[in-house]
Amino acid sequence: MGRPIDTKLTTGVVRELCLRSGSKAFVGGSISSLGNQYVVLLQAVNCQTGEALGNEEAEAESREKVLRALGEAATKLRSRLGESLATIQKYDTPVEATTSSLGALQAYSLAMEVTGAEGENKAISSLKHAIDIDPNFAMAYAQLGTAYFNFNQPALGAAATSKAYELREGVSERERLYIESHYYNMVTGETDKSIEIYRLWQQTYPRDLVPYVNLTSIYSNFGQYDKSLSEGLEALRLSGSNARSYGNLANVYLNLNQFDKASEILSEAKAHKLENAFFPGLRYQLAFVQQDQKEMERQVAAAVGSPGIESWLLALQGDTEAYYGRLTSAREYTLRAIASARHDGDEETALSYEVVGALREAEFGERQLAKRQADAPIAHDPGQQVLFLGALALARAGELQKALALASDLNRRFPKDTLLNDYWLPSIRAAVELDYGAPSEAIQHLEPTRRYELAAPQLPTNVLLYPVYLRGEACLLMGLSDKAQAEFQKILDHPGLAGNGLLGALAHLGMGRAYAM
Repeated sequence: MGRPIDTKLTTGVVRELCLRSGSKAFVGGSISSLGNQYVVLLQAVNCQTGEALGNEEAEAESREKVLRALGEAATKLRSRLGESLATIQKYDTPVEATTSSLGALQAYSLAMEVTGAEGENKAISSLKHAIDIDPNFAMAYAQLGTAYFNFNQPALGAAATSKAYELREGVSERERLYIESHYYNMVTGETDKSIEIYRLWQQTYPRDLVPYVNLTSIYSNFGQYDKSLSEGLEALRLSGSNARSYGNLANVYLNLNQFDKASEILSEAKAHKLENAFFPGLRYQLAFVQQDQKEMERQVAAAVGSPGIESWLLALQGDTEAYYGRLTSAREYTLRAIASARHDGDEETALSYEVVGALREAEFGERQLAKRQADAPIAHDPGQQVLFLGALALARAGELQKALALASDLNRRFPKDTLLNDYWLPSIRAAVELDYGAPSEAIQHLEPTRRYELAAPQLPTNVLLYPVYLRGEACLLMGLSDKAQAEFQKILDHPGLAGNGLLGALAHLGMGRAYAM
């Protein structure tokens, strides 16, 4: 049109744009103050004739509720003009966040836009800014907590999510559903409560993406992959522009050994120019199971200099080196991963890599080194994940009383956490019994894990399937070769789950010992 880029969109300008784009109508409006209230007026105008097609008015009792009133008026106007209910539902995506500050809401909206396209880590600074403007902004705390948890900073995540939970009284129903579901899932570990809230959320707001995305992860964490896949596909149907939906679905397909579909989903995300901090690790693990050495090398090289991603890819490469028995090289990569995480200021992730390295040393029989490496991160008052992995490393290294003491303390601190109490703590106690030479007691301890033995809880690197492996070892000690084979075969049958974790290699050794027996 030959006009400056900052031309204001007056009625005349918009009508001309409407005509140039071949559109039928445009909607204009106004927001007026009426005492302490605000009146929102919308008017649809015929581009060709300039005649009004319809009006809609809504009132907001306070400034912070103007956006909600605007959304309600827009939905009514679209319906009045003849838009179908199906398309109104599909494209009606209001931004809802209770805050008295318009500036805080703007910072929050920017964070949500970045989250959908690039991931939560890119949104942290905007969320912090929103909280600086409005220290009582519950949803900003909740979203910040989610971002921290997703990037292995559980102490910060728990603090932010707990603060949101404290501030939840004045929020809308949708916000309350978000805050409470995340609090029960990520702070207390009461997953059944969390799932119940997500189900209610889906019934109340069936077009909201969050419950579908998060249920995809939760069901995967517990090894319920049919449910996880169903939720993941629905999330992708609701929003084809959300990077997290693609990453979750690719991970489910990887866990189900459907590698071609996992590759297809990642390629589709790339075609849509979507990126997420989890994609490089997914691509690496997919390349491992497909024995694509060049792609693994490419992912590690591409991660250099990327905060959070570089350390993760170095840690994954360390696991791969250990898988193939190159222990010296594995140690070098793990040390580089620890240094990279600390360079990023991510101490919790650095401690996680340290304790996974200790667990690896224990499995290789380097018990004294494993004890030293496990003790160091535990002494730094870390989060839950470092503690249960450290306890497992100590149990496998023969430091039995310390392992049991850590397990008891974890149970005391997190008594309602389902995965901790029914998966990790039984595994730690079973490992202790194996070292005592009591395989029957070990198998008894592992009974609660049967529901979750193929679970894929989010961890810094791949240390999955421990209950299955420990049960296989117990069967070997009892001379039950057929049952031992059955346990180790579960690991071999799930290469997408086992990945480049050390147990994937040791399962072959266990199977060989069972055959020899």
